[in-house]
Amino acid sequence: MSRRESVVGDSSFYIAFLAENEINDGMFLANLLRKYNFLMGRVVYDEISRKNQAEIERIGLSELVEFADEYDYAALLSIIGDKVFEKGEYESVAIAYTKYIEGSLHSLIMDDRKARKWVEQNFSELKKFLRYSLRFLVNAYKVDKRLTKDEVLHVLFSVIDSIERGGRPFNLSKTGITLVEQLIEEVERSGEN
Repeated sequence: MSRRESVVGDSSFYIAFLAENEINDGMFLANLLRKYNFLMGRVVYDEISRKNQAEIERIGLSELVEFADEYDYAALLSIIGDKVFEKGEYESVAIAYTKYIEGSLHSLIMDDRKARKWVEQNFSELKKFLRYSLRFLVNAYKVDKRLTKDEVLHVLFSVIDSIERGGRPFNLSKTGITLVEQLIEEVERSGEN
């Protein structure tokens, strides 16, 4: 594995794969987690486990991710004040920033527009690592060669199916279907499986 392997995602990334009303494919998530060094903090883990504990245990999530208990709160405190990290996005940014400083950050996966804007405005050095969940998955196939074309297409079609059933995987609504269809075209046009 190359030097930049650390991937940090907020809770919506994991929940999309684990929740029954979303993609509901914990085994795909488990497979993906083995292909990179995924890190998460306790706040994100707690957010995920509130409604997905059985699926977390079934796939062995705690064995597939590295828990980051030490990260640079100080880097964020000057920006957000003395607010306690109650939201997974803040915790994810703190972990990602620590990995960026160490030179090992591959991606910071965030789908929430407000959180992304906050990162872009306050941590410009993280912008080039910031990925939407679906872009991360497409890049895992096209750029990193860690997923197959069929695996990515399976997830993309599952996202559309979830949205059509009323789910909101990766915070996408019905208007997001067009974006997912564009990504399907991009993947289908690309090379080998």
